[in-house]
Amino acid sequence: MIALNRPYDVRNGERLAVNGYRNVQLTYSSREGLNVIYRKLYEKRGALRVAVSPLTCFIAIYPMVANGHVPVFVDIDSESLNMDEQKLVKRTDVDAVQVIHMGGNPMRMDKVMEWAKKNSVVVIEDCAQALGATYQGKNVGSFGDFAVASAVKNVHGVCGGLLIGDCAINQGDCKNVSPAIMIYKRIKRWLEMRANAKSIGLWNALYGGLLRLKDTQENGFNNVVHRLSEKVEREIWERLEQLDVINAVRKEKAEQLIAQIDRTQFAIQQEPEGGISTRNRVMLVSLQREAREVIAAMRKRGIAANNLTQSYTHPYQEHVQNDAMLSKYYTERLEVYERILPKVVCVPCSPALSDKEIDYIAKELNTV
Repeated sequence: MIALNRPYDVRNGERLAVNGYRNVQLTYSSREGLNVIYRKLYEKRGALRVAVSPLTCFIAIYPMVANGHVPVFVDIDSESLNMDEQKLVKRTDVDAVQVIHMGGNPMRMDKVMEWAKKNSVVVIEDCAQALGATYQGKNVGSFGDFAVASAVKNVHGVCGGLLIGDCAINQGDCKNVSPAIMIYKRIKRWLEMRANAKSIGLWNALYGGLLRLKDTQENGFNNVVHRLSEKVEREIWERLEQLDVINAVRKEKAEQLIAQIDRTQFAIQQEPEGGISTRNRVMLVSLQREAREVIAAMRKRGIAANNLTQSYTHPYQEHVQNDAMLSKYYTERLEVYERILPKVVCVPCSPALSDKEIDYIAKELNTV
């Protein structure tokens, strides 16, 4: 199966990745970065009401709840698939906002920051998929008080995330990453480079088995922060040096794929005026069929489609009302979210895709 996030290897990149950011620390994942932020905010200010989009992988919201804060769901924009800024700025009942640049697509941060400053709202930017995206010429992640990003999703590291802002990690509270986990992650990355759309094959069988094993081991949110080894930290910094090259190639591949997609069947996630997406995910809204049907059909054809989750065995994320940890916070109906969620489809968009694979993905998508 063509992996959703196949690694791409480049050489001789320049260290441009963290220019414009402040106080950058490495974490095990962007989720753990959020965990640190929300823990520190609770210690300093107690429980906060945090505005957030429901159209995201729930892993991005769990740290908020696990640290005593209250998510306040705000409806989405049907074109950008981000939180609707016009609806956000009408809120006067929140203390913080978690801005999610979904799929690498930047939010309109001028509107967010003007509102936040006026209302003394803490701004946390979730750039898990958006490291290198810009709005009005400025890197996302450098607007708010805090930010996180994923080295896995953006530069294909075996693990790792970035924690940006004045929020020091207490290393004494960290646990070492298990050697078994690191072995798993390295094997996974190795297999992702070799898996393909063929229905059978050794690499595909091993890759599928490895992902099923991961899904059986998942047990919800683990409120732990891990300490990375010096070797892994060096690897992450080396990968970050390649960010600009990786993003440029990924964007080129994404546009090549998008150009072939049938617009009578799928609407494309739209960049806001003044914003440049990394196209970390090619996010589509199906106009003809439900996302579940499209995802199932694409996976039968050897393409790792999903919507908001990367789970191998559960590629479709249910409505937030069906999530055990978050359902009680969905207190008002969000009409655009409820209309769009059953239609959202993501397809692989790695810079490592060949032209042949891009043509294949587009062809299968258009005929699904």
